[in-house]
Amino acid sequence: MTHAAVVLVIFLSLAGQTKGQDNVQQARDYYRQGMGLLEKGDAANVQLAVKTLSEAVRLDPALIEARMALGFALGKTGNLPQAIQEFETATRIRPDLQEAHFRLGVTRWFAGEYAGAIPSLRQAVKLKPSHFESHYYLGRCLKETGAIVEAIDELQLAVKLAPNVPDGHFALGEALFADEDFEKAAIALGDAIRINPSFVEAHNQLGLTYLQLRKPEAAAGEFRKAIEIDPGRIIAVNNLGLALIQKADYAGAADTLRGLVKVKPDYAEAWYNLGVTLKYRDNLDSAAEAFRRSIELQPTLHEAYYSLGITMLQQGKLDEAIAAFRGGIKAKPDFSEAHYTLGTALEQKGELDAAIESFRAAIKLAPTSPQIYNTLGSALRKKGDTEAARAAFLEAARLNRLKSNNQAATFATNSGIQKMKEGNAEGAQERFQAAIKLDPDYAPAHYQLGLLAQMKGRKEEAKIAFERAFKLDRKFRPPKL
Repeated sequence: MTHAAVVLVIFLSLAGQTKGQDNVQQARDYYRQGMGLLEKGDAANVQLAVKTLSEAVRLDPALIEARMALGFALGKTGNLPQAIQEFETATRIRPDLQEAHFRLGVTRWFAGEYAGAIPSLRQAVKLKPSHFESHYYLGRCLKETGAIVEAIDELQLAVKLAPNVPDGHFALGEALFADEDFEKAAIALGDAIRINPSFVEAHNQLGLTYLQLRKPEAAAGEFRKAIEIDPGRIIAVNNLGLALIQKADYAGAADTLRGLVKVKPDYAEAWYNLGVTLKYRDNLDSAAEAFRRSIELQPTLHEAYYSLGITMLQQGKLDEAIAAFRGGIKAKPDFSEAHYTLGTALEQKGELDAAIESFRAAIKLAPTSPQIYNTLGSALRKKGDTEAARAAFLEAARLNRLKSNNQAATFATNSGIQKMKEGNAEGAQERFQAAIKLDPDYAPAHYQLGLLAQMKGRKEEAKIAFERAFKLDRKFRPPKL
């Protein structure tokens, strides 16, 4: 190679380096401009920020700050798929960057991709265990995918990390509510309200929790507080109607719900609840009218068909009752009560074969109901099928014995708990074991045996008992040993 050729190669190499350096510098300039536009916050400037930051990553694809900012800006514009792509690229460039995994997970959350968000949020938690938001969103995603127990664990960690953030307590309360642990849900939701007394969603959810705890007065108070904070929160008005129904204040419930459907005439659930209230007041014609209105507005509202059917039965209108029950079954094929009550209506009409078919369908959906087996037995006996009737009655008797055993197991377990409080560990153990003998699948007795074994330091025995209790009933979550 000649001297001139060598000089040319060096020159071209230097020129390439200079161009690369220029690109990097220009990319940083665009990044700073984009951040300035983002800080202004309005929609027009956010759109300009997207263009500016896109140019930054084009010039320097490895400029992680620009890529992260671009993902954020895209999210602000509602372009979640493209935002997800940018954050995915960021995690490939910098696998150790916790914020990239977190942003990717959160963006998937907002896109409704809950299962897809979980791996990113798990990685974010792993990279920064003290990050409240990562635990919080991971818990919420786990709840949405049905992993309630793990969701509760994550959200409990979140509230420990940020005990003064009301959203964490609220999300924990929602998860505990989903797990049917209503006492603990009430505590978590109360904590959210204590931190933020104007947290309207927390007041509404706490009201629903009190309804589950059969505390209608407290529930009504929370719904009224939610309405006071946000008078347009119609779901709280509807829920107030439910609380008044539970309280047996049917006049108050009717006034509340009539006012609601006047303001929002297309609210199917409110019409249904109004129908329930009117039915309790023996105003059957108006109740039926309200149920029909709710069905008209929401044809999938299976409870409305069922309540309409019951109302028709009360009025002796068998054909209309049968049509309503069949409508409920069409809306919800696994609606065992509708199958059963349809059978009773058909039996009253003398259509034994169709009635028996309905009772058998109900049994498939509710195989532990002695009532359905007894009713089936009666219908079979009327038809003259004595052998099948006898089998149905025997199964009803067996299920009634199990029910009686369950009640006895409850009594024995409560007696054992009292003995534990008195310090009588041996007596408590005998009672818990007696409960399990009566009903081997009675979860509270297994759980109490676990607590007793834990108290005595028998960790393996406690672990087995806790696992058995949890397998039988998910409300009995094993404590940490």
